[in-house]
Amino acid sequence: MGIFRIQFNYDGRLRYISVYYMRRFNYNQHYIWFHVLEDEISHRGQIKMLKRKLFENYVK
Repeated sequence: MGIFRIQFNYDGRLRYISVYYMRRFNYNQHYIWFHVLEDEISHRGQIKMLKRKLFENYVK
């Protein structure tokens, strides 16, 4: 798990800096939210499939 801290860059926007496995990665808000939404949309399909399989197996 990474260690997160918030830092302001030169033009006042927030920049997120994560330390993960002793390496530094710089993220801005748009990058983080894009990947949060991308993962959520991907998992919707997986959840839908699991619900369908459970319904098929247990409701007959």
